[in-house]
Amino acid sequence: MAFMQKAISKLGDIAVSRNLSETQFLSLIDPKNVGNMSSDDFQASIKECKAPDFIMSEEEVSSIFKHVTKAEGRSIGVKMNVHHLIKEVYDAVRAILIDKVRDSFERAPLTIHQLFQKYDKNADGYLEYAEINRAMTESNLKLESEMNKIVLSILDPPSKMKKNGSGKISHGMVKYYLESFGPMGIQVAPKEMVESKKIDAPKVLSEGELSALTHE
Repeated sequence: MAFMQKAISKLGDIAVSRNLSETQFLSLIDPKNVGNMSSDDFQASIKECKAPDFIMSEEEVSSIFKHVTKAEGRSIGVKMNVHHLIKEVYDAVRAILIDKVRDSFERAPLTIHQLFQKYDKNADGYLEYAEINRAMTESNLKLESEMNKIVLSILDPPSKMKKNGSGKISHGMVKYYLESFGPMGIQVAPKEMVESKKIDAPKVLSEGELSALTHE
């Protein structure tokens, strides 16, 4: 999976810091509900977002436009689907959030197994939302409401049977996302990722992979 495009990741950071849902971010980027923007339209839209954290150079905006449209060599006559942009940005948001959760748990003096022993009160191999939230809080991670919803939707993704998730998170799902890299993990992050601090979006699991992780 390709590394996150730098300017897209910057928009992801803005969404996280402002606690914006996808709908709120869409309204910010496309207040007139245009849907498809030319390069000039997109430049103008970003300039209208006058908050200090939203200041982006023309080069950054152009790089986002070319990345989303896959039109690396041209922009005349090309339009960007804003919903494609939102998907890219919220892939970055999910990567940023999982990185935050992983970092907070890595600093805690507990392994994943010990975390479950502490917070899984009925010892069924699952954490209720309140239990995983308590674990994050006690690991000194405080997420705003929209960002918390996104983290829970990653750890407890919707399925064909349960569109809003199951309401609980399996030991396997926590291990899958939080043991990928770092001191708690079983793999070593590639050197170039460590040096550049680039991050990737969490992998979207297939139904089979999801079933294997949630029914250990």
